[in-house]
Amino acid sequence: MDLCWHPFFIRKIKLSGLYKILFYLPAICTSTIVGTVFSKIFETNRGYLNVILRALHLDFLCQQWLATPKTALACLLFVNIWQWTGYSMLMYYTNMLNIPQDLYESATIDGAGSFKQFIYITFPLLRGTHITPIILDILGALKFFDLSYVLTDGGPAHATETFSTYIYTKSFSTFQQGQASTIVVYMFLIAMVLTVIQLKIYYKKTRRR
Repeated sequence: MDLCWHPFFIRKIKLSGLYKILFYLPAICTSTIVGTVFSKIFETNRGYLNVILRALHLDFLCQQWLATPKTALACLLFVNIWQWTGYSMLMYYTNMLNIPQDLYESATIDGAGSFKQFIYITFPLLRGTHITPIILDILGALKFFDLSYVLTDGGPAHATETFSTYIYTKSFSTFQQGQASTIVVYMFLIAMVLTVIQLKIYYKKTRRR
């Protein structure tokens, strides 16, 4: 059977089970633990990343990773993507296993290569899977707190501040609970509107099929 259309984690290759575990492992770790580990990696003086760069005589690449606005946000995004890629992988992996193999066999007989099989079979049949991570990611971005608080506390210069860290600051640092409550309501409304829009787009495309 031609499995070229599958990503490497779904192919029958050596140690594929180990690869799946390594991909998904970060998703089962709490954000606090992940943030604490990466704070040690990105630390300016004794952080593992800068230590490795100095050992490789690449001192010019050393940065104050979490203390510079330009790099702090990039580091935060990198850690967040690293942590949750495995969760998205699991959703795609499960749904790809449910695609009938007869479709690929027929396409192969008709002369369709791996790329065309992916474009005309795999991608369209995973339409529902595409929309689910998008919705979850948008909602997750609106309530994103743990990593930002542990790694940067919303800094430097508010470069990594999110709705949640801003609400936390207003509630427990400046004790402006009224303003914080208002922001929570706005955040809920934004999340609801975005979710409704995405669901309408998804069902509209589904009806056209």
